Amino acid sequence: MKKTILVLIGLFLVLLATGLFLVGTSSGLVALQKLANSLAGDRISIARVQGHLGGTFAVDGISISTEAADLEIGGISCLWRPSALFEGLLDIRRCELRDVSINLTPQAGNGQSSSSLGLPLAVDLQRFSLSNLRILERGKLLQTIDECTASVLWKQRHLQIRNLSCTAPEFATKLQLEAKEEKEWNLALNGSWNLHGFGFHPSQGTLVAGGGVSELQVEAKLTSPGAIQVRGVIRDLLENPRWQADVSAQNVDLERWIEYCPQIILASVRGKMHGNFQQYKGLVEAEGYWGLADALQLEGEIVGDGLGIDFTSLTIRRKGASVSTKGGRISWEKIFSWRADLDVDNFALSLFFPENDTLISGRLHSAGDVLEEGLLADLNLQSVSATSAGYPWSVLGDLTLTESGLFSQDLRFTSSSSEGEVKVHDFAYLWDEPMHGRLLAEIKGFNPGVFHPLAAGQIEGNLQTKLHWPGEFPVISLQLGDLAGSIRGRSFAGEGALVAHGSQIENAQLQLSLGSSRLAATGSMQESLDLRFTLEAPDLQVFGPELAGEITAEGSVSGKLTEPALELRILGGDLCYDKASIASLEGYLQGGFTDTSPFTGELSASGVKLDSLALERCSARLSGTLEQHLLVLNTSGSVGSFSSRLTGGLQEGWRGLVDTTVLEIPGLGSWRQETATALTTTADLLALERFCLVDDSDTERARACFSAKAALKEAMDWQLSAQLRNISAKYLSHFSAGIPRLAGVVQAELEASGDRDALLEASGRVDIPTLDTILPSGDSDSVSLHLRDAYLRCTVEEEVLNLNAVIKQKQPGSLQLQAKISDFGRFEESLFTLPITGNIVLDGYDVEPLAALTEYMIQPSGRAHGNFQLNGSLAAPVLQGELLLQDGDLELPLLGIHLTDVGLLVDAREHDAQVRASVTSGEGSITAQGRFGSGADGPELSVHLKGSDFLLVNLPEYRLKINPDAKLTVNKKALSLQGKTVVPSGIIAPEELTDMVTSSEDVVLIQADNTADTGSYPITLDLDVILGDDVRIEGYGLKGRVGGQILVKSLPNEFVTAEGELTLLESTFTLYSTSLDIERGRILFSGGPIDNPGVDIRAQKTISDETASDQEHTVGVDISGILQDLKFQLFSDPHMDDTDILSQMVVGHSFNSSSQEETNLLQAAATKLGIVGGSRLMQELTDFLFIDEFHLEGSARKEDLSLVVGKRIAKRLYIGYDMNMYSQLGQFRVRYELGRGFYVETKSSSVSTGADLFYSFEN
Repeated sequence: MKKTILVLIGLFLVLLATGLFLVGTSSGLVALQKLANSLAGDRISIARVQGHLGGTFAVDGISISTEAADLEIGGISCLWRPSALFEGLLDIRRCELRDVSINLTPQAGNGQSSSSLGLPLAVDLQRFSLSNLRILERGKLLQTIDECTASVLWKQRHLQIRNLSCTAPEFATKLQLEAKEEKEWNLALNGSWNLHGFGFHPSQGTLVAGGGVSELQVEAKLTSPGAIQVRGVIRDLLENPRWQADVSAQNVDLERWIEYCPQIILASVRGKMHGNFQQYKGLVEAEGYWGLADALQLEGEIVGDGLGIDFTSLTIRRKGASVSTKGGRISWEKIFSWRADLDVDNFALSLFFPENDTLISGRLHSAGDVLEEGLLADLNLQSVSATSAGYPWSVLGDLTLTESGLFSQDLRFTSSSSEGEVKVHDFAYLWDEPMHGRLLAEIKGFNPGVFHPLAAGQIEGNLQTKLHWPGEFPVISLQLGDLAGSIRGRSFAGEGALVAHGSQIENAQLQLSLGSSRLAATGSMQESLDLRFTLEAPDLQVFGPELAGEITAEGSVSGKLTEPALELRILGGDLCYDKASIASLEGYLQGGFTDTSPFTGELSASGVKLDSLALERCSARLSGTLEQHLLVLNTSGSVGSFSSRLTGGLQEGWRGLVDTTVLEIPGLGSWRQETATALTTTADLLALERFCLVDDSDTERARACFSAKAALKEAMDWQLSAQLRNISAKYLSHFSAGIPRLAGVVQAELEASGDRDALLEASGRVDIPTLDTILPSGDSDSVSLHLRDAYLRCTVEEEVLNLNAVIKQKQPGSLQLQAKISDFGRFEESLFTLPITGNIVLDGYDVEPLAALTEYMIQPSGRAHGNFQLNGSLAAPVLQGELLLQDGDLELPLLGIHLTDVGLLVDAREHDAQVRASVTSGEGSITAQGRFGSGADGPELSVHLKGSDFLLVNLPEYRLKINPDAKLTVNKKALSLQGKTVVPSGIIAPEELTDMVTSSEDVVLIQADNTADTGSYPITLDLDVILGDDVRIEGYGLKGRVGGQILVKSLPNEFVTAEGELTLLESTFTLYSTSLDIERGRILFSGGPIDNPGVDIRAQKTISDETASDQEHTVGVDISGILQDLKFQLFSDPHMDDTDILSQMVVGHSFNSSSQEETNLLQAAATKLGIVGGSRLMQELTDFLFIDEFHLEGSARKEDLSLVVGKRIAKRLYIGYDMNMYSQLGQFRVRYELGRGFYVETKSSSVSTGADLFYSFEN
């Protein structure tokens, strides 16, 4: 037993020594290397080792081969703590791997089991790093990762990978991973990623995943540039992974995301995709725009893998046009390839050429490859038809595109309207050095109107052209073979040839004719010049319907190429184009065009009209040499005159002086140039030095100065400077008739610079020390406007416009504006869409001048105080703040009221403004509360009106108070008032009653105006009007109280209508000092026009038996019908004749006992009332008086209504008497006819006597 124990101890010591040898020495590590190489055979190979397993060791040249992959590791270096194994922990302080290569060999059925890892020890890998990782598949490189770092902790089936950071040539990631094994593995992953390759611009995003491996929720986002989100789920991650996801995006600019992509804006994207890690498919919908192509809609069904995308279907639509394909594919299996059969419907070329109206439809096939050796693509136009300028045409054939050029041997263009065609037998355009090309075409009855509507017609002939560009200048040859036909109904013909080499014409023999117009050119322009040309166009309309007039020109180029000479003469008359016209035009130019050869020229025109600008004469005279010449400009007309001189010469461009400029405009003074100004124009530069004009007619000596400089190449940098000094404000009235005459001066400065794309920097100022004006009105109460120390300051820096403006009034009060406009300066941006921020401050601003804006119908007073924050855009600014009107009064002269205690509070927010207002009139007031904001028809004010005893009208004829409770809505298109109002008290006292004598029923009105005014501002009413207990009427002979209720309605451009009933209460009707009681008084509104209600009134008088001397009786009048056609009927109880009834009503006794004066009154009363049967009654009265004339004349409004009674005594003698119904003053008239149109009339009364001589005639 003892011996056995000793053996075991010895064996333990041997094993311990062996373990210590293997772990603690470098020789032991080498022994383990040899053991691993011998046992694994070819599957594992270790080249060398260093260190020992008890601390730090390194292993180099590791190769591991499996069926799924081959792994090669350049080296592993680790530092660990072996003693931690006794604590149940594998403690690795550092582990570094370098030069790792993984070559994958895909296997069928390689799903991984999700069984437990079952590690017996906890693992703490504090620092892990991996450098230069290469992942391949069957030897083909898939991905390279430059570096990965992380820390790993495994404990009790809980895995944590912290700070996993990987960088690669095209991307980088930063992730955190946590996994727990419960019923299944549950993962939590989050982090960020960066992409800077694969054809994308630098992009950033986030990645989040969580859940069990059987159903893992994943969300990936692109955050810059743009916003794209992919949200989905991965199922069976470890065994049979499958995924599905929803894709969404908003306002993504593909130009900023994908390299070499044009600006394509995806306004919105929606997609549903599913697949596995080898293939995916799904549906995608998108809206967006590309350049001028807005409102694009895309629908597609795709199937993709790692090598390309197949389009099961793809359709792009826009405003009735579409491009679609089925079975198309793009692939990057080689470099890049594509193929597609495209169906095009109504495709508009205006997307690329805005002025082109061509629409294309048809089918074409496109296929191509981008190869190492270059591009090879074919385009087959299978059936393409189009319309241009309203003319149909079609094209068939094939095109080939290569790296070197574009080719075709068979293209046929057909103009369908005339069955004409152009056959292209040979076309080539090669951009290899030297660039060259050729075109051979046969024309048969083709309609050139497809290129421009002015060229519509038919032509036939042959066309051959060649291009060769061996050096600086191209060589072009053109051969026209017997062109003939018609254009726009006029005969066309052409023939000849032209060979040009740069600016030299080796040979020219061309003749073209169109209708009566002819163009001919013969000769050559080589070393010796001999080219002659003529143009005769007696009717310019042959060149376009908007042209008119005639023009002829002839000239020649002679001399030598080094010393050319030109002679040109031109005549024209009655020239018109659009809104411009010239009555006559004449000019010439002749001379040599070398530096020292003299030349002269002149162009003059008379009767020049440019839209509304009319000039009597314009001329330009040119003389000198190219080195030194003079140009004199003159214009004159009713608008003023202008003259100037330019002297200079061609010296690397044009350099010279502008001087003696004079500008005279009636009302704007006489301006002359102060000093000569240098002007330079070259291929690279345009510069105008300080150019100043001074107004000699102005006592302040107004001055305007300008200078500018612009580089004409590359970025086209430019600078501008301007100064205005002592500019009279009266000039503003000259430009607009709506501006009253102003007194004051304006000072201004501007400095600005920029390039071809934008205004980059600027600073400016405007100062108006004083500005005075009188705002006119119809009476003497004009309002004076006085502004003091107003100014504007502005700067532009880093695409921000800063504004600071102050307007001060002569009396204390000011308006201040401070604002910033962002993204300012880019010429391609619309100014009105730019965002604006700032504030507006009103400090005691006097509102009295606003009376002029209402034509003094409203005369306000008071001072406005407010502070507003300004946001939004220039097109739709948003004010946030409050406005208060202090000590506010409003005079409304037309209503005779004075509004006091006017208060206005505006609390503006982002989308609208809350409005609260109050005003007092008389002893009452009204409050308004609501909002001002955007409505269906633009800006809209909607407030609720509520008040009590508000004095609405205070005029001699009317005085009304109201208690409103209504909603008022006002916008630019209409006004609406809905609700109710109570009229608690009022007085209605009109001066006269509308004449109650109506037309006979036999009278027919032709074209009577029975329509509503459609040109006025539309008003909608739905107002319930209730009369209170103190509404009285005193007029028309009526006196009493009115009560009742009516519903007033109206629609835009229709009559105001009413429903309801008003009642005359406690009322009387006075007729010639006789008072009648209103027994029944109703005014009925049944939905018709409010100014023509129904009337049912009975006015009567009861005469007692004592007064009547017999029995009591009642007399009166019934008034009925509608207001515009009233019927009057006398009545009595007991029955009497109408003459007795009227006599009892007016004079108080029977007709038989009436005096002559009373009879006159009765006849006047019958006429005024227009009583039914009045003609008979008037006749009875006239017969009773034995008179020839009995009538009323004058006006009740002017209180000169008179009763006229007359009798013709003899043929030429007339005697009459008239009595004023108001003053009771009477006068006698005597008229004697002298003959031949002359007569004498005398008038005599108790206060005056006079005579008049009259002459009358008829025409």
